[in-house]
Amino acid sequence: MTIFDDSGTKIGVFAIDLSFAQLVESLAAIPLPADGVVYLADEHGTPFVGSDQSYRSLDALPEGNGSLLVYRTEELRNGWHMAVVVPRNSLVRAFTRLAVPFLALSVVVYLVLFGSLALTVVRLGSRSRQLAAYFSDVLDGNDQLRSLFRTRDEFSNLNRRFNDVLHAFRVTEAERLAQEKVYRDLIERTSIGFFTISRYGETSYVNTFCADMLGYGREELLALPSISTLFVDPADCRKFLWALLQNGELRDHRIKLLRKSGDPIWVAITAVASRADSVASLLQVEGFMVDATRHVVEQVRLKRDASTDPLTGLANRRALETAFRECVDRCPTCSLVFFDIDKFKQLNDQHGHDTGDRILRHVAGIGSDVLRAGDVFARYGGDEFAVLLPDTNADAAGKLALRLQSTIAAAMLPNGVPDMPSLSVGVVERTDSSWSLSDMIIYADQALYRSKAVGGDTVSVHEPATTVET
Repeated sequence: MTIFDDSGTKIGVFAIDLSFAQLVESLAAIPLPADGVVYLADEHGTPFVGSDQSYRSLDALPEGNGSLLVYRTEELRNGWHMAVVVPRNSLVRAFTRLAVPFLALSVVVYLVLFGSLALTVVRLGSRSRQLAAYFSDVLDGNDQLRSLFRTRDEFSNLNRRFNDVLHAFRVTEAERLAQEKVYRDLIERTSIGFFTISRYGETSYVNTFCADMLGYGREELLALPSISTLFVDPADCRKFLWALLQNGELRDHRIKLLRKSGDPIWVAITAVASRADSVASLLQVEGFMVDATRHVVEQVRLKRDASTDPLTGLANRRALETAFRECVDRCPTCSLVFFDIDKFKQLNDQHGHDTGDRILRHVAGIGSDVLRAGDVFARYGGDEFAVLLPDTNADAAGKLALRLQSTIAAAMLPNGVPDMPSLSVGVVERTDSSWSLSDMIIYADQALYRSKAVGGDTVSVHEPATTVET
């Protein structure tokens, strides 16, 4: 056999001394399925030696078909071919014999894999249940933080992360509770009433000072079905809660409440409300209150003093001016009765100022009984009095002045007063819309002096009205 290199250059000759019998024996030693043969064909494709000598009678290699498998190698250096011919059914039987151990091996491998997977699943399930039970016990307070697993896997990592998070939460919660305790202690010790009201008007928290302020025990106050029972007027409770719902907070809101004893108490409340905007409903109210009774009473007193004559309790000049402005804004007409006490200075000089004060208070008391509810009775100064009469003309005002005179004259004298002096009266009707109170006082005073000029105890009406004398 001639041997060539890769470039095609002849490099030598290889020879082997082999008989046909030995060649046939070598080919027959090749393991093939039943009825399979292997043979050599020359450069013309004619078989000349093989494991089955019957093929030497063929002129050419057989063709492969549905029942026969034919495989040819590429040409050898000398042009020969090697071919394998195997019946397909023999090949199938051979593969079937090979499939049995392969399938057995596959089953074994599958069982091993399935067993490993099942073991992994069981292990994962056990760890999951163990970890879940641990989480539940720790959160319920039945177990301490600890590490469940020695292996470093996802379960141990989850265990560690849970412990870290819960530890941080517990530290934060402990700090929050400590701060809340300080806050609660301060609230309990302060001289301000703190409270919390639920959305249904129930008191969910009050400090001791708040309960004491309202005259209740703490548990008694918390047991009340609604804070509306604390209000003098239950409608004020609805207004209070509605204002909180609308504004979110109230500052220094004055409310009149009732103590357990039934005594009224004014309180100033500052409160904030939380609410659910989606349903526009009040959720909770938190706030504090202080006793404002003295302040309210003082404000009422100051307001009263600012508009009241301290001796007689009647309206003073400032209150008369305010009433006049309000009257002319709403009334088409009004009248003014202006009077003084005849010979009052002489009476003061003879019997003293105490007697004069008793007479002034006596006139104020009788006049208040005679006048209508809407009339404004004022002490203008000294012994001068003024009565503002809304919706009243001069004629009606004159008749009321006469009734006032006669009632005072017929009244029982106050202690220490020897004789009750008479009244000189001037009346004016506001016939000009431009007239101010000062204008009407001037005109009424002019009419009063006409009464004085005729000896007093007379009612005179501002011209062009006629003078009425008693």
